Amino acid sequence: MFDSSKLTRMCQLLPDTLTLHLGRGAAVLASDARSSARGLHKLDKVVHESDARGSRTEFGPGNGVAMRNRTSAAPVFDPTRPVGIHNMPPLGRLRFTDRRHNNVFLVAYDSKPVGIYKWRANEKYTENEARAYEANLLLGLTVVPPTIVFTGPLGKGSFQEYVLNHGGSDGTRSAAGQEIGAFDYIMAHADRTSDNALARVHPLGKIAATDNEIIMQERVPFENGNIIISGFVADNLNRPLDAALVDTLERVDPREFSRNLQSMGYSRDGADWSAERLAEIQCEKMITGAAWGGRPIIRPDERPTYLPVQGEFYD
Repeated sequence: MFDSSKLTRMCQLLPDTLTLHLGRGAAVLASDARSSARGLHKLDKVVHESDARGSRTEFGPGNGVAMRNRTSAAPVFDPTRPVGIHNMPPLGRLRFTDRRHNNVFLVAYDSKPVGIYKWRANEKYTENEARAYEANLLLGLTVVPPTIVFTGPLGKGSFQEYVLNHGGSDGTRSAAGQEIGAFDYIMAHADRTSDNALARVHPLGKIAATDNEIIMQERVPFENGNIIISGFVADNLNRPLDAALVDTLERVDPREFSRNLQSMGYSRDGADWSAERLAEIQCEKMITGAAWGGRPIIRPDERPTYLPVQGEFYD
């Protein structure tokens, strides 16, 4: 577990990292990207100094190592085991059906659905799908179904294990919904709808976060618009999160999380920004929007509304 003394010192530094004023119930970031990055580097220093004085703590499922860096020979398919990202049949034994003609294929093996193969012209979206799964593990979560980069009929795409579900979920304030909200906020998700937040059949009450193409936005000038589109984030703003969820996220070292995101291919600033949002939840026990800097957080059916910054509105 992430040392609580480190977390205490990090939270003491957070107000310096995010120079805030509160308006209309939302926290608005006053500092620019460079000062925010410097703040996270201060948090880096706290953890580094603590590590230098004592034994190093291992953090989270990845223990400081990006999941994609674990390489091994492709296993031989075992037909007696369920099909999944660690037990894939030869391509010729899979059936691909593009039901909506949008390059998203239902994948079946032996007449049973086993996954979703998605091809996109922009490979960034393909990589994001697989990276979202890795990041969710690093956070100690299980909201994203197992997903890998996969070569299918159209070429390099993503394969995500099939989720038996009851359809879309609108349980944004349930414990499972709060997990989705925390994940969407930390990863800056810009396309969360009820169509890609699926109510699982097993385990009952859990929600699967699918369609994770648009995540990890690069920080841009305020007026140019970063935006989080997720009712799971919007409905949990400034509301205490489930204690078990907070405890899980507190086990993650923001510095190591940033490093892992960078090892996946994300920029230093983008990874640091994501780690700042993680640190915000750890310190405040809720999503305040502080680390998002007053940028819009909306439900999928809403029009963006920008929070006031220095007395002006951006719309």
